[in-house]
Amino acid sequence: MSIQDDLKRARKRHATNQERAEDARARLKDVDEAIDDTREDLRTLRQRAKDLDHHGPHWEDLRSQVEELEEDLTRFLGRFKEILEHEKDFEEAAHAAHERAEQLRKKLAARDPDARLEGMLEAYGLSEREAKMVTEEASRAHLQPAQALALIAQESGFKNIFGCDHGSQGGRPPYCHEQVTRDRCLALRNCGTTNGVGWTQLTSVDYVDKARALGGEWEIRNQCRVGFELLKGNIDWGGEFKGFGAYNGGRGNPIAAYAESCLALKKQWQARIDNAVH
Repeated sequence: MSIQDDLKRARKRHATNQERAEDARARLKDVDEAIDDTREDLRTLRQRAKDLDHHGPHWEDLRSQVEELEEDLTRFLGRFKEILEHEKDFEEAAHAAHERAEQLRKKLAARDPDARLEGMLEAYGLSEREAKMVTEEASRAHLQPAQALALIAQESGFKNIFGCDHGSQGGRPPYCHEQVTRDRCLALRNCGTTNGVGWTQLTSVDYVDKARALGGEWEIRNQCRVGFELLKGNIDWGGEFKGFGAYNGGRGNPIAAYAESCLALKKQWQARIDNAVH
């Protein structure tokens, strides 16, 4: 079995045991509430039995109820202890699986530069899925990882949000700096106003349509695929400086200040990549 397969299994075990521990904690809460209710009922019945002082037609019945509740309480306490032990076992298993996954990830990273890059991105704050997606889409577009990361950092700071070229409309299109969702993308398109969408801030209707044809402009992977292809085409057309500038102003009006900002970000990302990969 490969290291990748072992890593997937370890991560799956971690997730499974975390879910089991959460379920055990929920059951512990239920049993704890039952224990509290039973104790309260016991206190009430014992007081009533004490008031009767072994006399009256209901005393024997009350004593029987008290005994039943005492048995219930003993059973609940036993169940609580049992679930608590299970919860501890699940937590320990989840921790062990996490540690195993980290060992395998580091072992894989030592052999695979892409894995080291993804590990660096996860440490930066991206999810495992996002880190893998960025490296895959940059490679697919034949774009340098540092170029792709600089573009995202410049456009959105790795936030799946709308742009704010038109100002805030209070929760209505064009959704200034609000979270990108499918419904909002559809509403934005229907209102006839364009706005930057997502990680790569797709604004032109043509590019938004390309992302929609891939499965939706609200999906980060589709935003990156279209944005990376556009940037790579611009770089092939006019070189890196003009290529970045054209992403912002179009090939007829490359924006120099935008290009300078992107290249400064690219330099920062390249240093991080070099440190992680080499």
